[in-house]
Amino acid sequence: MFISIVIPTRERAETLRYALAACARIDDSQIEIVVSDNASLDDTAAVVAAQRDARIRYVRTPQRCSMRENFEFAVSQTRGDYVFVMGDDDALIPNQFPYLRALLEAFQPDSMTGTAVKYTWPGAWRRPSALATVRRVKLLWRSVYGKPRIITGAQLRADLVANGAKIKWAAPRIYGGVLSRRVIEALKAKSGQLFMGSWPDIYTVFAAPSVIERHLVVNHPFFIGASSPKGNGVNFLEMMSATTKQGEYRRFMVESKLDPLVDPIPDAPSIQIGEFSLLEAANRRVYDGRLAIDYEREFDRALKSMREVEDSRRPAVLEALARFAAERKMPPQYCEAEQLAVRCEPFSPPPQTPPAIKTRDYVSFDRVVVHLKEPGRGDVDAAAAVCERLLGAGRGGERLPAWIGLLYRALPLLRDGGRALAPV
Repeated sequence: MFISIVIPTRERAETLRYALAACARIDDSQIEIVVSDNASLDDTAAVVAAQRDARIRYVRTPQRCSMRENFEFAVSQTRGDYVFVMGDDDALIPNQFPYLRALLEAFQPDSMTGTAVKYTWPGAWRRPSALATVRRVKLLWRSVYGKPRIITGAQLRADLVANGAKIKWAAPRIYGGVLSRRVIEALKAKSGQLFMGSWPDIYTVFAAPSVIERHLVVNHPFFIGASSPKGNGVNFLEMMSATTKQGEYRRFMVESKLDPLVDPIPDAPSIQIGEFSLLEAANRRVYDGRLAIDYEREFDRALKSMREVEDSRRPAVLEALARFAAERKMPPQYCEAEQLAVRCEPFSPPPQTPPAIKTRDYVSFDRVVVHLKEPGRGDVDAAAAVCERLLGAGRGGERLPAWIGLLYRALPLLRDGGRALAPV
């Protein structure tokens, strides 16, 4: 079984080098690591070449394109039976990859989702609410060493109808999760391309259940989902604040507008509206409009998220929502921008006073928290090394004994403030 690890990137060589370093430590000859460079102007190509790993393949888009098009190009270059997409600031946890492979070989699912460790690079957040997570690795009892279980495609589709755009962590995903070659080809057969929404990672969460028969879920981390200074997620949230220059996300939006594919609700100003738009995109493009979406519920969620949208942007957004409602023949109160405006909460900017940042390492009965304190090591490869040492190389077995073993491996935290677990 051949597995493709895909890293779409664009001018983020400073984080890509560490994402690749973690991938290169995976002891597996039956993988490929495809780096898809979106016409970067920095030293991305040199960073890839410096790894000197025959499993790494560097490909480059012919010209600058949208994130969606780069994802499409990247996956089109793969040869694996299964495909895993990650960001250029993320990392796989190397010594957990054998377990991931073992699960795929044992269950042969259409897709697979594990839990993810969240990590924040230094300098990523200017918004105070996230400062406490910088350089932190946190493992919870409920998210490690869980038993794998199969969810049927019918259950996934029922959950999608029941929950709409309110995504569950266990949903199938290609970003931070695994899709089989069969699912990828089936989605392409339905709509011509795999990614038919401007946020390709989220779009596949909604689209993939249309062709999945067996989805594997395991409460165990194989992946570190990181936030970094140039990350799209960080810059999208920063865009909501009038105090930021919004440079990175403005570039993202300009490139998205060059993409011939247009979302049902273009230029989504909030995560909730963006997810609603992509849910509808999947409904139109792979479900043939047969997905029973509760549009009034999704509109109410979208309007609640308008508190994150500055007043200057609101008229255009509300007009787009009203047009969408009229096309769907929704009740009149959803089809007039003026009526929608009355239902919106006032803009609520994020607080500007940073909270105190707690960097205390601790072990309790249900969690372990480690802050990277080694000088100069705030990168995601160092975070992956800490996760490796805590999780151990075994596959867990029974959950309670495995968790107790993790706690024992974490005991050096109590002796020397976490430096014993610092990566070498």
